[in-house]
Amino acid sequence: MRDSKIMDALDQDKKVLYEKALKQLEEAGAKVIDHVSIPSSSREWSYDVLTHEFKANLNAYLARLEASVANRTLKEIIMWNRENKETALAYGQSLLELSELTSGSLTETDYLNALYEDDYYSKRAGIDVVLTDHELDALVFPNNLGAAIPAKAGYPSLTVPAGYTEAGEPVGITFTAKAWGEPLLIEIAEAYEQATKARRPPFLLARLSIKE
Repeated sequence: MRDSKIMDALDQDKKVLYEKALKQLEEAGAKVIDHVSIPSSSREWSYDVLTHEFKANLNAYLARLEASVANRTLKEIIMWNRENKETALAYGQSLLELSELTSGSLTETDYLNALYEDDYYSKRAGIDVVLTDHELDALVFPNNLGAAIPAKAGYPSLTVPAGYTEAGEPVGITFTAKAWGEPLLIEIAEAYEQATKARRPPFLLARLSIKE
């Protein structure tokens, strides 16, 4: 896909690699439909499902741990982080705090409405529209920039290497299909990897500690 919002998030090196990846897909036999976008991609998505579910599930998990575990609720974790902010809050905890503001209930109206909206706009008014209208088997995005909407839909995505920028930064492409489309995605990704051989084995620098 060349959704303008997604493409605008890429620097020039990554755009070049993505264009190359699309061309390689065509050369490998795929039919690439250009300039399509998910209708709901420009809407303002909420975090309401995430914040409700995070609090409910984390608290349920912590409650099952042995009694020696100090922090047994999300609230206690937030407080501990504040008390140890020099080491624990290098990146803040805004999502934790937003989650704590919710009731933690997965039956309240606000949560159920948010869940319905995510489902509707990610599926019926989102990915399903693109796949059906253009008769597509899958969508492809640069890096994982298009993975958020499939995640809300519960649809599978698979990311594989597509190359490296001049600075050596790895760039990937993500394939997305409808529910239960994992076998198709594995087939597409495997064919792409075999055609491009874009992956490089990681360079591991061993660090030795020698004691005299």
